Amino acid sequence: MKEVETFTAAMVKLKMMVNLTELKNYLVINARDLDNELIRQSSLFFSISESYVEAVSIRDTKKEELSTVDAELDALARLTNDKPTENRIKGMIQLNPKHQEAFVAYNEAKLMADRLGAMKEAFHQRGSMLKELAQLAISNLYEVASSSQSPNAISYELSKQRLANKRKQLIE
Repeated sequence: MKEVETFTAAMVKLKMMVNLTELKNYLVINARDLDNELIRQSSLFFSISESYVEAVSIRDTKKEELSTVDAELDALARLTNDKPTENRIKGMIQLNPKHQEAFVAYNEAKLMADRLGAMKEAFHQRGSMLKELAQLAISNLYEVASSSQSPNAISYELSKQRLANKRKQLIE
């Protein structure tokens, strides 16, 4: 019973540390505020990575506890039955409440670790996107700066060219 309380406390601590819904909101990139997005990315990624490591540790602990419970139940089943068969022992283990509690605890820990692993991957992708967006912003800045026309004139010329192309398509 103490193990279940410890697990519950660890999961509550982890959930307080990580609010997945809040973190999902940070995945959205504000392209108009790339400076702040780039600055914030490393701390967000570290926070996710730290939470992921914690969740994996809890998951591995729960897996080991499940194995221990199953081993204890297996030994008990072999001692109390005259002719224990593997199927009978397996069935006794699966139906035992201790196994079921340990399995539920392991499954919850695994789910949290998997979710944080996916979130960590998403933030890794976010970092790549920020890099690409920064490169795009830099190239657009230099393209406009090196042009002899103003940005409005360039936009006007592009719109004019698009309309001319559409007219050609309609005529053909």
